[in-house]
Amino acid sequence: MVVISDTSVISNFLHLQSLDLLRTLYGDVFIPPAVKEEINKLGEKGVDISIFQNATWIIIQPPLDHLKVDQLRQKLDQGEAEAIVLAIELHADFLLIDELLGRQEATSQGLAVVGTLGILLKIKQNGYISEIKPMIDTLRSRGFWIQNSLYDHVLRLAGESD
Repeated sequence: MVVISDTSVISNFLHLQSLDLLRTLYGDVFIPPAVKEEINKLGEKGVDISIFQNATWIIIQPPLDHLKVDQLRQKLDQGEAEAIVLAIELHADFLLIDELLGRQEATSQGLAVVGTLGILLKIKQNGYISEIKPMIDTLRSRGFWIQNSLYDHVLRLAGESD
């Protein structure tokens, strides 16, 4: 399975101190250099990124089509643009991405996208964790924005609604 990640998913799992769950679910995960740089900036802001820095299963690979990256930069940030182009080039099974504009662009390019919430659901469905509500609540407390209706829907899907 070929999986590419944008910054948001990795940073969310770093905040949850659960980055290894991505490896458990997907094996190796490819990221472009811009995503690595964005994660390193989190470290400069005090986020513990040591698990990321030591993760041999996260493979840095630059996209080759710089023109396509530049075109996508007109509407997306560098990490999103590089991740989408890399996902196209590697014929990725999934692109891990949360941001709406990035997800829309990726799906318009024919890519299958999964965000943090979908990953948490899959991890629970596979029995790697017993509940996702505390994890989502932690993310929300750290600024992860999710509509209340989507929050309720995800918890219902997880069998954790009241």
